[in-house]
Amino acid sequence: MGQMNAIVKKIGGRDAALRLLRGELVVFRTIETWKSVLIGASKSVDDLSKTLENKGFKISDWTSDLLKRTPLAKTLTEIELVLVSVADLGFTERTDLYAFYNRAKEFGLDLVPAEVGPQLRLVYSNQPMGEHLFIGMEPIADSNADLSVFLLAHLENGKLLSTRSSWNPKILLTETLWVFARRK
Repeated sequence: MGQMNAIVKKIGGRDAALRLLRGELVVFRTIETWKSVLIGASKSVDDLSKTLENKGFKISDWTSDLLKRTPLAKTLTEIELVLVSVADLGFTERTDLYAFYNRAKEFGLDLVPAEVGPQLRLVYSNQPMGEHLFIGMEPIADSNADLSVFLLAHLENGKLLSTRSSWNPKILLTETLWVFARRK
C-alpha cells in the first residue's frame, strides 16, 4: 500500500491518478531536473535587492514593490527546479494560470516559494539572450492589489528580474517557459 500511495503522490495525487486510469491524462512524461537553487540565504529582502543590484541585474519599480512583499525562507533549503513550457504540459492553445498550475501538479511538479525568483536570477548568469522564464509561484499582490509572478529575462539592455501580472485569465501562450519545483 505504501508504494501505491507513493506512486499516486508522484503523479499528482488522487485526482490525477483517476484521470490517468480513465484515459483522460494522456500526456505523461518524466521531466528532468534543470537546476537547483538555494533559498534562505538572504537575511532580508533589502539585502537580497542590494545583492541583485550590485551584480548588475535590472529591477523595475514594480518588481521592487513585489520583492518587498516576498517572504524569505528562515532556513537554507535547496529546491530542485524543472523548466517546462505550457505546451509541454499538454496545452495546445492559450490557457489560464490556475489550469496550468493544476496540470503541473498532475505532472509531479509544485509551485516554488516566491524567493526562488530572485535567487534564481542571482545564479542563472548564462541565461540565453531573448529567453523569458516565468516563476511558477503563488501570485503576490503588489501595492495596486494586482497579482503578479516573477519573470527572469535576458534582453538587449541586460538581464533582469521582472514581474508579470496574472490577472488575465488567458495569458499563457503555449511556448511560454515556466520554472517549477520537482516534487520530493
